[in-house]
Amino acid sequence: MKKIMLYPFNEEFIPLINHCNMLQNMDIVSIVSLKGNGYLGDKYTLKGKLVEVSEDFDMQLKDCSDILCFTSGKEDIDKVIFLNVEKAVSCGKKIIFFDDLSLAFKKFKELVPISQQVIIPNLFTNSFETQGQLYNINTPVIFVCSAYEGLNKFDIQLALRKSFLNANYRLLQIGTRQGCELFNFHSFPKFMYDNTLTEKKKILLFNNWLKKLEIEYTPDIIILGISGGAIPFSAKAFGDFGITLYEILQAVDPDCTILSLPYGKYEKEDILFWENFIKRKFNIEVDYYNIAPKVILKQSTESSGQPAYLRLDEKIVNTKIEELSMENIYNLLDVTEVKRLTKNIVDQFSKYGSINSV
Repeated sequence: MKKIMLYPFNEEFIPLINHCNMLQNMDIVSIVSLKGNGYLGDKYTLKGKLVEVSEDFDMQLKDCSDILCFTSGKEDIDKVIFLNVEKAVSCGKKIIFFDDLSLAFKKFKELVPISQQVIIPNLFTNSFETQGQLYNINTPVIFVCSAYEGLNKFDIQLALRKSFLNANYRLLQIGTRQGCELFNFHSFPKFMYDNTLTEKKKILLFNNWLKKLEIEYTPDIIILGISGGAIPFSAKAFGDFGITLYEILQAVDPDCTILSLPYGKYEKEDILFWENFIKRKFNIEVDYYNIAPKVILKQSTESSGQPAYLRLDEKIVNTKIEELSMENIYNLLDVTEVKRLTKNIVDQFSKYGSINSV
């Protein structure tokens, strides 16, 4: 069992902490953040043990065998991270990072000796070629998407994975980000971000790859986490304009769609607005909504061009859900709510004879 340090700690690591029991052959023993990041002193329960976020890299280094560095998608990395990684390498520690296309990944490969690199591979094979046609996907497909990035999509995917597996369903799953292989399923394929490919090629590749996996896995259910947001927040913070969701929709039709929203002072009319908006824009029905315990910070989002949020107590979300009194709205960070959603999805699919109720 590898003893893992998470470094540099940020919100991207939280799903790994929340679902640490699902990690393959890894035991998180320490969490280290950069100074001034606002996480110092935060406490998390990991397999029954309380672990506190530290800023003392040197102190925590002695307790781990490997360091999991999350750099996916980042081009500019703080120099102190490279200095600490060099220090860890000199102490014989192995460095785990994800196989991605970022400049940071290339820099890390140069920094760490091959014998101390542990690269989590993207399971998609680059040699895969399209067959020049679209295939029907016969297994019921669940889409997990969000209005904007940063709304707990990966937490939702992991929670659904655990719930369906516990109910003895066979799953084929593709997640929204790199590193899904840590949980024994597929990361979102890198070719979807490849600017050298045409959009037509990407759609055909995704459909053909998904069909190939469907044949290999013979799953009861397919869960697809859709990278990116469904809509731009504004003219200055636009994400990917919903392009990824649009492209995946050309490759496969969802049988069930879950949309994660930021917290807001919603009335029923606001939820209906989202329902109608998504239907007009993408021609799909939203079956279920998640309200994330995050309120979007407009000024910070506008200035950075990326969604910025204030984290809320989940009790605030639960109160809002009670006020709305709508059966298709959930707080999917709550295990009980995940079980309720799982049952409702199974009942939904069973009505159409897609799967058998367990």
